[in-house]
Amino acid sequence: MAVNAAWTALRDARGSVTLTLSKSAFHPVGGGVLYGSSKWALRGVVQHLSVDLAPAVRVNGVAPGGTSGTRFSGLTALGGAESTVERRAGRSERIAAGTLLKTTAAPEDHAGAFVLPRRPGRRTRGDRRGDQHRRRASALLTRLSTRL
Repeated sequence: MAVNAAWTALRDARGSVTLTLSKSAFHPVGGGVLYGSSKWALRGVVQHLSVDLAPAVRVNGVAPGGTSGTRFSGLTALGGAESTVERRAGRSERIAAGTLLKTTAAPEDHAGAFVLPRRPGRRTRGDRRGDQHRRRASALLTRLSTRL
């Protein structure tokens, strides 16, 4: 696992690890059995790593939810390889119906969720770059909220 290989550098920098989950890490929706079970397992990895690496390394899991432009498909053995989610009629509308803002997010709309989790009050050599990312993330979140 990459976290194990990077342990020394992460510990010395008091760094953080962010892993990508999805709504499938919490509910049996979209992506099928292999995708869903891998996300459930990854949710466990986040929980265990967050305990095992604390307080030296912060571990976060981000579960963006339904997103336009994704290309999940079913198992070839079950005849689902040709049935990708973006081809299903009404997909964007179903995603929007299940969100508080009633919108369907695009991949760039999730950037803030990956950039914002950081150790508060800690300054590092990468803070200038981090500040740029946080400004971009804030702009994306503002854009998303104005779609109401």
